[in-house]
Amino acid sequence: MRKLILIPNEDGYVLDFANGNLSTGEDLGSMRLRRLLRGAPHLAPLTWTAVGLEFDYLRAFWRTATKFGVKPFLIDLPVRRQGPIEHTAMFVPGSFDFSGNTGISYTVSARAYVVPNVAHSAVSY
Repeated sequence: MRKLILIPNEDGYVLDFANGNLSTGEDLGSMRLRRLLRGAPHLAPLTWTAVGLEFDYLRAFWRTATKFGVKPFLIDLPVRRQGPIEHTAMFVPGSFDFSGNTGISYTVSARAYVVPNVAHSAVSY
């Protein structure tokens, strides 16, 4: 599995945590809740401000390493103050977008389903 070496921007970064629970009986009496999935993927909005070769690298990584977003990849995400944590990720179909450019810098955005790697899974967000 290939690793995307450019870390997304931290400004406004919010991780949408997954709900791996299954609930029943919401409209038929008492509600029951149980854990359905372990390691359910979180949804992460990703934004990069890329300059020069960084833009070419992001575009080439999306096209070749992930086969236009189909294959999973590794990425370090800024989810804690101590530093980025490695995650296994997969782009949400149709979300990889070149949002615009200002002079020589480009804004690239995407959404990805991410799961912390096993070594970090005991770490709480």
